[in-house]
Amino acid sequence: MQYLLRNRYGASLDVTGQFGPTTEDRVLAFQKSVCLGETGVVGRYTWNALVARRSFCTGNTQGGAAQRLLDHNTAGRIELWNQTFGKFDGADPLSNIRDTAAGKAAKTSCYGTAPCTTVRLATGLVNGMAALREQYGYSYFVTAISGASHSATSYHYAGRAVDFGTINGVVVSGDSTLSRNFMQACRNLGAIEVLGPSNDPNHQDHVHCAW
Repeated sequence: MQYLLRNRYGASLDVTGQFGPTTEDRVLAFQKSVCLGETGVVGRYTWNALVARRSFCTGNTQGGAAQRLLDHNTAGRIELWNQTFGKFDGADPLSNIRDTAAGKAAKTSCYGTAPCTTVRLATGLVNGMAALREQYGYSYFVTAISGASHSATSYHYAGRAVDFGTINGVVVSGDSTLSRNFMQACRNLGAIEVLGPSNDPNHQDHVHCAW
């Protein structure tokens, strides 16, 4: 990685094999230059960009935010569930964000009230998820985006809603200052529907934010 940064991208950097502060600074600069977001973590997408000379500066802020979410997930800053409540149907949050980062529509599930189709995730949704981490510093566990079974008219099936089951390592279970503050952060980021333990009896174990 240091060799590529120095010899392919002209970074002022010694090849030492040690990931120190100077290397992290050069990684941050590289990520900014290719519009991956500045995490300082060389996840899969940062590595692929280094090797393949790939840039994500296409004007697609949705795709860029999705890439950053994947890097945050790889780094353990957030967790995107890789299943839909025991089902591995490709409609899980991790697959939804991977598909969005690749410029593809996300899948919905095919059980319960789910419509068994695909949908483009809303830009506001993806940007809002990224901002909850990058602007507000929250870590969180996402249980559903466009997958799983919800009410038939749910914003989930329009690619506009996300459910959070854990916030900063704390499982959502009843009203708390943490969940209320998180809900307010969603509103501050433009969410048009915010449901949780403090305002909806059907959302006692998760926070739902829709853009």
